[in-house]
Amino acid sequence: LTGIGVLVGLLLLSNTYTFYIEKQGMAQFDVAAERANKIRLEAKLKRLAFELYAGEKILILAGYDRDDESKRTWQERNTKALTDYKAAADELLGKLKDPTDIDNLKKSQALVTQFVANTADVNTLIAAGKYHEAQLYSRTKNRELVDDNNKIIDAMLDGQEAKLKAADVESAAAEARTLWLILLSAIGSLAVAAVVRSEEHTSELQS
Repeated sequence: LTGIGVLVGLLLLSNTYTFYIEKQGMAQFDVAAERANKIRLEAKLKRLAFELYAGEKILILAGYDRDDESKRTWQERNTKALTDYKAAADELLGKLKDPTDIDNLKKSQALVTQFVANTADVNTLIAAGKYHEAQLYSRTKNRELVDDNNKIIDAMLDGQEAKLKAADVESAAAEARTLWLILLSAIGSLAVAAVVRSEEHTSELQS
């Protein structure tokens, strides 16, 4: 085995491992991007659920003020918030694989479904001009649902962020392994080059 053969072998080993690490890094990037998208959707669900509660409060105030235009506006906004929540939840459900995350999402959906049912009762009270009763009903029935939903979504967010950080650590470790291999290959190449030069020198002396 000549020095040049060893050098070629080292280079092939380095290139193969670097290619493997590059492919692994791309896969980890895809996973990280997917987790970031899940975090975005979960944060959206939390925001929309709170918007429904805030919108309900504004509808009650609009009833107090007999502001029919604001009532129509916020009824439309609440309808859109609910539609957006359902769409985001369906999209997220198609991306989740962890049974705990799936279970938590279904709990969130159940809470929002109950919230909507309670809101129908609130709207009935508003229509009857019973604004104080509507306010009490909203606070008693729906505030707890919103708080519970926030806790569930926060647990999902914490889980996704922890997995994202773990992926970052693994990516950094893979990069470090690649750098070390390149360094070792470079040192090996220099050593082989010295051997090759020594063989050439010896050959020249013998001739």
